[in-house]
Amino acid sequence: MFNKRVIPTLLIEKGKLIKTENFKSPIYVGDPINVAKIFNEKQVDELVIIDIGSTKLGYPPDFELIGAIASECFMPVSYGGGIKKYEDAEKILRMGIEKVIVQDMALNNPQEILKITEVFGVQSVIVSFDVVKTKQGEYCLYARNGMLKRMYEKKVPVLSKIKLLDSIGVGEYLITSVEREGTLKGLDLNLIKSTSNGTSSPIIYAGGASDLEDISKAFSCGAHAVSAGRLFTLHGGFKAVLVSYPKRSDIKSILNDKL
Repeated sequence: MFNKRVIPTLLIEKGKLIKTENFKSPIYVGDPINVAKIFNEKQVDELVIIDIGSTKLGYPPDFELIGAIASECFMPVSYGGGIKKYEDAEKILRMGIEKVIVQDMALNNPQEILKITEVFGVQSVIVSFDVVKTKQGEYCLYARNGMLKRMYEKKVPVLSKIKLLDSIGVGEYLITSVEREGTLKGLDLNLIKSTSNGTSSPIIYAGGASDLEDISKAFSCGAHAVSAGRLFTLHGGFKAVLVSYPKRSDIKSILNDKL
């Protein structure tokens, strides 16, 4: 049985920490290293860091920044963004990052994932899928880097890709609802119910987490972990920057025996 986790997600673009809504309209949040230090103090379960700028704009991983973050963080850190080949992943993992998060590699060159897992183990790779819901109610792949038409018009079901990658060996998945990302409208519980039993690997769900009660419902629906960005970095209708994370006792009191 997998431990339940509540994970802050930090989005980076050109070295700056930002927060988006539906992966659009970025708001500057601060310096990623400073925010990582705050999460250190708050004793978070782990931290997810994704450089969405490297995916959108095509620049390679910022290895200097990644190394600085790895040296500052006491908790396990997962990093994604700009990882195109095995050598990128190897460099990042040897810096002290616990897991690499890959998306393009999973869609276009999944054999590179096999190279990573053979050296570092299946637990070292998280495959990230951004999904949208079709009019027919099916969850299909969405890509933020210009592949939207190619992937979405084909209406590739997320579960079909998960089954393919399971055959290669993937330690974990991160599934984000694009339509709910950064909205605080609540996690897509139907998405969780329809995908959580589709693999023996744990799945992290992201997109729309509004509060601990919402996260508790996600665990009841089959989530192994929930990742949230806006909930832990912005406050109120004016989206004022406020880095926060609930006390462990508060999480346990709401989730009861789900942790």
